Amino acid sequence: MREFSSLARALATASIAFAMLPGCSGNSLQAAPDSLGQIASGAQGATTGSLLTASAKPKPLIFVSDERHNNVDIFLQSGGNHVVGRISGIYEPLRVATDRANNVYIADGNGNVSVFAPPYTGPPSLVLSGGYAFGVAVSKNRLVAAVGYPQGVPSVTFFAKGASTPCATVTSPGFSIMNSDAFDGQGNLYIEGRDPSNQTEIGEVTGGCNATAITPLTTANALIYSDGGIQVDKQGRIAILTDNSASSFVIYTYNPPVSGSLGNPVSTTILSHQKGPFGFAFLASGAGVYVAGFLESTVKEYAYPGGGVAIRKLRIHGFRGLPSDVAVTPPLVP
Repeated sequence: MREFSSLARALATASIAFAMLPGCSGNSLQAAPDSLGQIASGAQGATTGSLLTASAKPKPLIFVSDERHNNVDIFLQSGGNHVVGRISGIYEPLRVATDRANNVYIADGNGNVSVFAPPYTGPPSLVLSGGYAFGVAVSKNRLVAAVGYPQGVPSVTFFAKGASTPCATVTSPGFSIMNSDAFDGQGNLYIEGRDPSNQTEIGEVTGGCNATAITPLTTANALIYSDGGIQVDKQGRIAILTDNSASSFVIYTYNPPVSGSLGNPVSTTILSHQKGPFGFAFLASGAGVYVAGFLESTVKEYAYPGGGVAIRKLRIHGFRGLPSDVAVTPPLVP
């Protein structure tokens, strides 16, 4: 089980910059020097040019948070193991999410969520603050939900579209940690975490800015807590990444809850040769999934829901990174 080292740190605004990488070829990871294109701590308003050439900008991207190096590395979904850009200087980037305008939301160890608009140059276009943020999710209407520890209490905090201050905060005694969250197509929010006895806890929040409570959800099968994350797939089903009884990692996918229960999984996606996953993201098509392997410094692509052996593997910082999460543009919209 991973505990983020920044839990006890004071909240502060991270200094953030975007680092451009030189052109890459072949299948080996080519990382730009960390100093390339960065701005000094506390500097504001600097830019380093476009992320990609004009012809490449519309191409689908992968964003990987590297907690060890305080970066979010950017890859093309097509092609080899090439880093094409990097958002740098973010203190302990944890979860990442994207919206339909291809904005990128990064929850960091300072308790903030920083929002970067394409082409991801210069400082963030918006910073959401108000408490320790473990995870972040964005609805199709760009309502933002951050799960974390405002005032030391496990909570979900909602931000209306374009707002930097919260519109609602909801807590639940059932959670000791809220690790990740995801919206469905109707704006319902699903939360994954653990309870005070270190068992998996799942909850649902409705109402967005008018939310008042978190409804606990049960599953008919046992879940082993693993920090793996929660997402909603193309069919509006709830997907949870966890261990299974064979000590391997799987994505259990459930139909929407009925009377407070997700029931039994309708599909089980086995992630072969996966170690220590801490986040995942579906392709916009719904036919594939990227999994961030925190303990093996990789992001692997699997077929969904078929699973099995990975189709593709990205090395994060030459197997020296600690990928906490992964997101894609365009995002899957249930």
